[in-house]
Amino acid sequence: MLTTVNIAFTNVNVAREATNKGAKAVKEHVIGFRVDWNEYRKIEEQAEKRGEDVNEWCRNLALAESGKDFGLIASERILLEELAVIRHLLGRLLRHELPPEEFAKLREDVDQNYATFGRKLLEKRSAARSDARSETV
Repeated sequence: MLTTVNIAFTNVNVAREATNKGAKAVKEHVIGFRVDWNEYRKIEEQAEKRGEDVNEWCRNLALAESGKDFGLIASERILLEELAVIRHLLGRLLRHELPPEEFAKLREDVDQNYATFGRKLLEKRSAARSDARSETV
């Protein structure tokens, strides 16, 4: 059985303009998506923990996430922060272990090829997601 969850909220820009002008925003857009019973139950549990109904919780979550840079979900932001910390710590350690010239060369290589490293990581992540989806089907 599929449960439909409808979330009604306004275009964020319209809401901001109306709020800035002191007027109440007109909520003219509706977003809906389907979930199975287990997914609905998980969403419902999270909403209950916050004292909200399902629609209100989904709306608040969508609006909160839409205002963040880079379009990352929480787990992706956590991973990015962890990688940044590891990079910082590794950089500090390497400065003490490598002669300055070697460290500068290593840093230059990383700076020039970061997109390649990132693309490879995203390709691996994408392949892993595809594998996970095919296992659940």
